[in-house]
Amino acid sequence: MAKSRKVKNETSVSMRLCGDTHRILRKMAISKKTNVSNIIRQMIDKCLAKEEFREDIDDISANLIVHIKNYLEPQVSRIIKCVIKGSITSSAGYFLNAKALEEFIPPHRQQEFLESLQESRAMGVKYIQSRNKGLEAFMEDESWFNNNQ
Repeated sequence: MAKSRKVKNETSVSMRLCGDTHRILRKMAISKKTNVSNIIRQMIDKCLAKEEFREDIDDISANLIVHIKNYLEPQVSRIIKCVIKGSITSSAGYFLNAKALEEFIPPHRQQEFLESLQESRAMGVKYIQSRNKGLEAFMEDESWFNNNQ
């Protein structure tokens, strides 16, 4: 077995171990050609290094989140701008279609057409506001229709 070494700033600590633990440590020491104190020191060092690593992981994770957000923010903003432009274009199309259809509606049915147009607009707004439903589920649910009448 290796001789015990004295290192500056080293403190001696006494501890009690159960018989099984001591036997396991002695076997480890024999197989590594060292003494039980060195085995315990190595285990403590490894445990402390793991604890330090956990703290480092938290710092690394926080840093990663910041970098990912900084990277994604311009892309998300671009997507949002595209969606907004698409919505504006869609609204313009809606308006132009309504104006074009209005010319073909006879005067005595204009009021009915305008009410229908208003209902469809209200339904579109309600659909946009209902984030939990897909379009098919929304259309199958007739409560939106009953609420608009």
